Amino acid sequence: ADATRCRGRCTDFNLMLRKSRCEGRILALTEDTELGSEGVKILYCAQGSVTVNGLSISEGSAVRLEDGESGSLRFPSPGVVAAAVIFEKKNLTQPRVTQDGPTSAGPLPVLGSPCHV
Repeated sequence: ADATRCRGRCTDFNLMLRKSRCEGRILALTEDTELGSEGVKILYCAQGSVTVNGLSISEGSAVRLEDGESGSLRFPSPGVVAAAVIFEKKNLTQPRVTQDGPTSAGPLPVLGSPCHV
C-alpha cells in the first residue's frame, strides 16, 4: 500500500462484495429520492444532512435498510448521500431507476438509530 498524506479528516466509502454471493453499486444522491424495497441499502451522509423515513441523519452517519424496506430521502438543505445498494445473486432483479428514483414502492419501515461510521 502507498502512504497517503492529506490535511484534515479523510473519509473513504467503499463497497466490497463477494462476487459469488451478491452484486451492488454505489450512487451519489443529492436530491429528494424514493428508494425501492429491493436490495439492502446502506446510506452514508457524506455532506450536510438528510432525513430517511423521517429520521434525521447528520454528516458522517449512516443508516441501513434491509431487503424489503423502502426509503424516502429528503434533503432539508444541500447535501450528498453515498447510497450502496446490494443484491443477493438469487435476487438479481434490480429495480428500474427513473429520474424520480426506483419504481418499486412499499410501506415505510421503522428505522433504528443511525450508526456512526
